[in-house]
Amino acid sequence: MTATTPETTVETLPYKNPDLPASERIADLPQRIKAYGEEKAAKRPVTLMDMGTIAAKVLKKRGYLKNIDESEEINACSIKVKALVNGHYEDWLLMFKNETHNHPTEIEPFGGAATCLGGAIRDPLSGRSYVYQAMRVTGAGDPTAPLSETLEHKLPQRKLCQTAAAGYSSYGNQIGLATGLVHEIYHPGYVAKRMEIGAVVGAAPIENVIREVPEPGDIVTFTDPEIPGRTLIKRCIATAGQTINITGDGILYIDGVAQSETYTHGKPTLPLTNSTITFPYTVPSGYIWVMGDNRTNSQDSRYFGAVPASSVTGRGVLVYWPVSEFGVLE
Repeated sequence: MTATTPETTVETLPYKNPDLPASERIADLPQRIKAYGEEKAAKRPVTLMDMGTIAAKVLKKRGYLKNIDESEEINACSIKVKALVNGHYEDWLLMFKNETHNHPTEIEPFGGAATCLGGAIRDPLSGRSYVYQAMRVTGAGDPTAPLSETLEHKLPQRKLCQTAAAGYSSYGNQIGLATGLVHEIYHPGYVAKRMEIGAVVGAAPIENVIREVPEPGDIVTFTDPEIPGRTLIKRCIATAGQTINITGDGILYIDGVAQSETYTHGKPTLPLTNSTITFPYTVPSGYIWVMGDNRTNSQDSRYFGAVPASSVTGRGVLVYWPVSEFGVLE
C-alpha cells in the first residue's frame, strides 16, 4: 500500500444498491457511527483507510484497547506490555511496523525492496526501541515463466524476484536485522501488480522512551511543510492556543505582550510580503509557531503558518560546521 492509497475515496461498493453513492450506503453502518459519531460519519468521505482502521476505532470506543500507547509522535503501533527480564517483570513498549513497496519494487527491484525494510525499521527506531526481528511476505507471478510471457512495460518475474530478494537481504545484512520469516507467494494475480511487504517488531523499556513537547524558546528541527523529506531548523516561538501578532513596528507580540528577543540581535520582526498569513494568528491545537533568528532572511511560520508538533524531529543543541562557529546553540 503506497502512502496515498489509504486516502483513496471509495466511489462504488459491490453490495446493497450499487446505484447509491458509497457514502449513503455505508455511512449509517453501526460501527462507522460508533467510530466517528453520526454527524461526522455522514459527512466523512468513505476511504480505504476506513477498512484498515474501523475495527480498531470501534474496539477503542468499547474500551478494549487500554494497553495502546498513544502520543503526538507518529511512530510504529505501540502497546504496553509486561516483559520478564532477569526473573522480574518490567513495563515495556512493544512496537510493530509494516511497510509496502509494491510499485517501487516493480520499477527498481533492488532499491524498492531494500527501502521497504528501511521504511519499516525507521519508525520503531525513532520510538527509541531496539528492533529484534523482521518478516518479508511477497507476491509474484511464476518466476520460471518464459521471457516471452512478460507483460509489456514490465520486468520479467524472475528478475523481479531475484533482484528484490537481493535488495532486501542487502539492507537487512548491513543494518544487522534478522528476518525470521520469508514467504513468497506465486500467483497469476501478482503478475500485473507485485506485492512487497516488510514488517518488523521492536521493544524498549518504557522508562527509556522520553517524550518531550516543544516549548517557546526551544530550537527545533522539523519536516519542511512544503518539501517532504527536507528538514528545517527554527526556534519555537509559540504553542497551541497562543496568539501571534506582527505589525509594522518590528516587534513580536504574543498574547498582546511585546517580546524581548535577544537572539535576533536587533533584527526587526515583520510580516512577509509573499505570504497569505494574516495577523493576529492563534496557533491551533497540536501545532507550534516557528521562526528563524535571522528575521530579515527567514522563510518560517510567517510564510507557511504553524507546523504540526508531530513534525518536530529533534532539538537543536550545537553548531559543528563550520568549525569556526562551533558551539552550543542558545
